[in-house]
Amino acid sequence: MESYNSDERILSVSDNKTQSEFLTDVSPNDKPWDKNKAFSGDIVSMLSQSENKAHRKHGVRIDECAQNLEFGWVLVSTETGELKLRLKLARFCRVRYCPICQWRRALMWVSRFFDAFPRIYAAYPDMRYIMLTLTVRNCSITDLRSTVDQMSKAWQRLSQRKNFPALGFVRSLEVTRGKDGSAHPHFHILLAVPPSYFSGGSRGSYLSKDKWAALWQDAMRLDYKPVCDVRIVKPRKDKEPVLVEGMTVPDTIPDPMKVLMSAITETIKYTTKPADMVKEKSWFLEMVDQMRNVRSVALGGIFKQFLKETETEQDLITAAGTEADKAIKNEGGVHFTFVGKIKRYKRFYPVSASPSEENPEIVEARRADLSRLAQQAVARLNEFEAQALPEENSETFEVMRIELKNEAIKALERFNQFG
Repeated sequence: MESYNSDERILSVSDNKTQSEFLTDVSPNDKPWDKNKAFSGDIVSMLSQSENKAHRKHGVRIDECAQNLEFGWVLVSTETGELKLRLKLARFCRVRYCPICQWRRALMWVSRFFDAFPRIYAAYPDMRYIMLTLTVRNCSITDLRSTVDQMSKAWQRLSQRKNFPALGFVRSLEVTRGKDGSAHPHFHILLAVPPSYFSGGSRGSYLSKDKWAALWQDAMRLDYKPVCDVRIVKPRKDKEPVLVEGMTVPDTIPDPMKVLMSAITETIKYTTKPADMVKEKSWFLEMVDQMRNVRSVALGGIFKQFLKETETEQDLITAAGTEADKAIKNEGGVHFTFVGKIKRYKRFYPVSASPSEENPEIVEARRADLSRLAQQAVARLNEFEAQALPEENSETFEVMRIELKNEAIKALERFNQFG
């Protein structure tokens, strides 16, 4: 997973090879890597110019995020012999507003639903789904945190009502930037409802858009009627299901499942669009501070039985694959690194296992890379352990701490083995 220290070295070492050099040449479905990593560069630039030390630290983490990727060829069809690249190894920063991590997170959630749906369907074969969007008026970016806190409390009040019609929900927060520099926080919610929702019954009758708006107004304690949207999740002849970029599903998947995956994609896309984040530095930096430790995705009801909320680095590596995909052995060995000058992932070729056979300059460059990577891994562990997190997050904290510790140990071992 080591790359050379400069764009020039990567380009010069790769140029004498005859194989396809760019990730998107080898695998067109992986175009989002280039786009999101390029957005990361703009975000890193803004963070690095901040006087806030925490901003600059996040900038370093995002800059290093997914810099180097290792893929492997896997056989996806024994009948046709079709091969595809699948990510084997990468290091993600997992910063909330990192474009790469937001994209991988969306892939992860869609894949989780894809894998969980057979069990959900077996337990609740008649379940129906609706998409709900709840909004409030735009607020000043400096009031974003307090507005989001009010919205979270209002949703809790609404979802705990006796006549709340859903058996389960997935709720995500999105924040868009207004033309005047304001912030527009809103909830995207996927609701699982019983058939009786549409015909009346013990759990209440169908709620129109106006009724949802009235319930949300009351829960938020607003003095105005908010704009809300509600739609039934069902196939449409005039509209193809839209999935997260970089995700494909077999043609054999039934249309209702594709539509549900499309609904999940719309529910959990990103907290803030990268295009909104890079428009204005002051807005972005304030948004970063306002959104610190804010929960962006929440599960409720029956979905908690079938889906986990925790996230590891391995989850982001395997994000685009289903359980069946993950079962296929991936040997790895196809390396790409992001070249800032051309804003593309370009193939690079690690040195051989025997340093004595390599050019001394390249050997020393690799040794320096291994040393730097080991130092960075230890620094990430120390920085994480120094954080003080609420007691309710202790389990998640320990999982992440162990993961970072193992990463640091492996990085030190690689450096020591190289000599």
